[in-house]
Amino acid sequence: DSMELTDQELLDLALDGDGGAFAALVGRYEIPLRGYFRRRRVEGDEDGLMQETFLRVFRYAASYDPAKRLGTWIFTIASNLFKDRFARLSRRSGVEATVDPTSLEGAASRSAAPEAEALRREAGLEIMSALSGLSDQHRAVFMLKHHYGLRYEEIARILGCSVGTVKSRMHYACQTLRGKLTQQGHR
Repeated sequence: DSMELTDQELLDLALDGDGGAFAALVGRYEIPLRGYFRRRRVEGDEDGLMQETFLRVFRYAASYDPAKRLGTWIFTIASNLFKDRFARLSRRSGVEATVDPTSLEGAASRSAAPEAEALRREAGLEIMSALSGLSDQHRAVFMLKHHYGLRYEEIARILGCSVGTVKSRMHYACQTLRGKLTQQGHR
């Protein structure tokens, strides 16, 4: 059963030609990566970036260091793709992407009472709105830490900066979010 296999075992099987193992690996990271791209203001091109991320995972698997978490490596690839794509688009069109605060995934449990669900959704939208006011650098650090549960060292590797820079960006992001949410009436 592929659910019991580690990421490394799935990658090894995929490299040996097991399409099911590669599909299982994609399945594990599809939702987190889609959310990552969505929160990085990539709208409408998530599928293309997802496909390119997994093509690169397969193509460059020999360069992966098994001593490190595969998820961190996959997010590093995704982050580099985003930076490349965004830089190219900005140079060509000068157009800045926008955030769609209604795209918050899982903002409310479907089994909750309608009132509680509405309150959670509203709070989620307010948080997403506050997050959209952060710079890409600060939002990325916050999301990688609090949404994806990565450690500071992993975030530093993904973003190509020092752990101290990650901590500084996190502090700024939290202070800014706290201020914005306090202004909106949250404690």
